Amino acid sequence: MTNEISQEKLNRVFDSHYFYLNKKLQIVSGLWPYQSRKRKFIHKLTMLCFLGTALVFLLNGLRHWCGVDIDVCGENLVGLIYVISVLSKLFITSLYEEKFKIIYTRLAINWLELTDPQEHNILISFARQAKIKTVVYFVYMAAAGVGFCQIPMIPVFLDFINPLNETRPKILFVKAEFIFDPYKYFYQLYAFFIGCAASAVFIVCSIDTTFTAVVHQIIGVVSIIKYRLNCATVSFNPNKDVSYKLIVHAIQLHKEVLQFSDLIEKSYNIFFLVLTGLTVVFLSTGAIVMLVRVGAMLDLIRLVLVLIGAILHFLFLTWPGQNLIDHTSDLFAAIYATEWYNVSERSKKLLSIIMLRSLKPCVFTAGGLYVMNLENFGSIMKTAVSYMAVVSSFR
Repeated sequence: MTNEISQEKLNRVFDSHYFYLNKKLQIVSGLWPYQSRKRKFIHKLTMLCFLGTALVFLLNGLRHWCGVDIDVCGENLVGLIYVISVLSKLFITSLYEEKFKIIYTRLAINWLELTDPQEHNILISFARQAKIKTVVYFVYMAAAGVGFCQIPMIPVFLDFINPLNETRPKILFVKAEFIFDPYKYFYQLYAFFIGCAASAVFIVCSIDTTFTAVVHQIIGVVSIIKYRLNCATVSFNPNKDVSYKLIVHAIQLHKEVLQFSDLIEKSYNIFFLVLTGLTVVFLSTGAIVMLVRVGAMLDLIRLVLVLIGAILHFLFLTWPGQNLIDHTSDLFAAIYATEWYNVSERSKKLLSIIMLRSLKPCVFTAGGLYVMNLENFGSIMKTAVSYMAVVSSFR
């Protein structure tokens, strides 16, 4: 396979309905590497203006309330960690833009050059799975964002529908410290935080769903390798040894999968390391604040939405890593289950090489310290709960 592809062909792949939403989310976030520099700058600057200003408000709130009201301080800390997480995603993805160009090129080449009908159907099957996950994830994140944004407006709606002798007290988006009266400029502040929420949703969804789409294409290629090896062992011809050629092609494809997987690991491992650390702190702090706010129903609902979103977000990034481990680990068993005993001796030697390599599955890690799989996801959740229990005991 070649390593170059025209911009037109690449766009044709990503404009297909399997990857269209991923591309559009990246364009809105300013993270699509093939946008013009001007458009990327404008989109990123818009996101940074919203999230950067929110960061200043939250930092000021943390400075003002810590030592005065530990509960409000905790709320500001939760918001601060969330904004830092989103900004970290934006900065790290922008920093590794050239690597992501290579990843997208590799994906498009696989899509265009694997033209065998059966093999292409395998790719389509996994692309369809990724698309379903993308849509569900984006819809949930958008719905959670809308729900989170509408809760501060409930007293306003109630005043309009069922007015009392006096207006109900307004609920601030965040109990940060502002340089102006937040109640006087309530609606302007509300519009600003809607922009912040929209920016966060687009950034998070664009990065997470594209990662899922890319990993599903790797898994699809691994399934194609299994298909090729199965065909090789049932297509044995003692005169021409067709099996040998098929196995050679499968090994070449397996080598490309390993290189592709390694490239993704290098592109995402720092991102995963930062995200894992922030997730533990965020869930622990958020759970403590949630316990404190049990009596304030609307605040509690907002916190629950955010915490569930954080858990699903981390699960969504861990799940593809587990899928990759499962499929690459299964390659050994898949080869062993073929009719390998029918092929020539030199073909058997090639099969033994690929079986030996498949004993070590491909993995994604957080800085090389933490493997992104479901077992470790459970460990992270336990760690977050443990920290919550420890901190709560000091209250």
